[in-house]
Amino acid sequence: SYSLPDKAAIPNWRVMLAEARRRKQTAQPAGQRKIVKRAVVTALLLGLAAAIAYPLLIGQRKRKAL
Repeated sequence: SYSLPDKAAIPNWRVMLAEARRRKQTAQPAGQRKIVKRAVVTALLLGLAAAIAYPLLIGQRKRKAL
């Protein structure tokens, strides 16, 4: 026959669930900051590339027109 373990031997799943939720909530903003930081860096690099490429392209067009 099967017998259940003592109640004291069984961990309280509600406490474990609350701790897991708390950890998830504190970890989430750090991940969001990482995503935002990556997006800002990407936007800056694209802007820098455009700022460098635009004058070069305009210079080539002017030379071709002459």
